[in-house]
Amino acid sequence: MLTRQKAQKDGILDDLGIDTIVNFWPKLDQNLESRWVLHMATNSSRAMLDEDIRLMAETVALLLEVGRTVLVLCEAGKTRSVYFSILVVSFYFDINYTEALKYVEERVPNHRLKNFMLEELHDG
Repeated sequence: MLTRQKAQKDGILDDLGIDTIVNFWPKLDQNLESRWVLHMATNSSRAMLDEDIRLMAETVALLLEVGRTVLVLCEAGKTRSVYFSILVVSFYFDINYTEALKYVEERVPNHRLKNFMLEELHDG
């Protein structure tokens, strides 16, 4: 998404009604000034276990409750963004991590969650 031209990005985001972006990719996209961007650069998948990430996931769940439309992205869209989405789903639907993992896996079957992430979800 971040590698596309501004007009193309705006068109896609407008078509999908996305007004909020959570970006875990270290690069900051200057072309998204018309959106609310939560930039949480994480160079390491392990950083996703930080308490700040859980707090942000809870915040994003609240944003969804008030009608925001959120796009969560990282570089490949298979690890950090998937893990974060599981946290958000857990808070949003008030379900445990195992149920949230199942919900997200149905929608992103080719994820690449790390073993330590899966352990954290099952222990949490």
